[in-house]
Amino acid sequence: MDRRKKSEINAASMADVGFLLLVFFLVTTSFVKQKAISTVLPRYFDGKPGILADRNVLDVKINKFNELLVEGEESDISKLEQIICEFISNPNQVSDKPKRPADAVISLQNDEETDYETYIQVYSIIKNAYKTLRNQESKRRYALPFDQLCIRDKKSIIEVLPIKVSEAEPFISS
Repeated sequence: MDRRKKSEINAASMADVGFLLLVFFLVTTSFVKQKAISTVLPRYFDGKPGILADRNVLDVKINKFNELLVEGEESDISKLEQIICEFISNPNQVSDKPKRPADAVISLQNDEETDYETYIQVYSIIKNAYKTLRNQESKRRYALPFDQLCIRDKKSIIEVLPIKVSEAEPFISS
């Protein structure tokens, strides 16, 4: 009989080493922050699409040169939020704008060569216009900003000012 001890490697600390390596790689890895648009999709509608009156649609286009066209007219992007707010709210009850804010639709269309950043900027401006109008309505009705309202009161504001953005297929300009 051999009296020599068999040599064994103590593997108890291997789990600790593996865990430390895992932590090291997680800490040193950089994650890419994705740019995204936060939006709520409308409910699915299986019926025939209705025809909207021209007065209810604000046509916003971005061409391949990243120029903004509102109702076919060149416009400055810095004025877009004001244009949208006036269109939706129609404070002077102009006949070529919606009768009610709930009828307003913003039609957004871009060229295939439009820069992504420009598209996101325009989309954000549209969302901010609705946010501004909702805050104004909220302060008028409840003397509070929209974000501070209870769910029931928020729903009543959203009924009056639903976000309606129609995104058309990109076009190809010559």
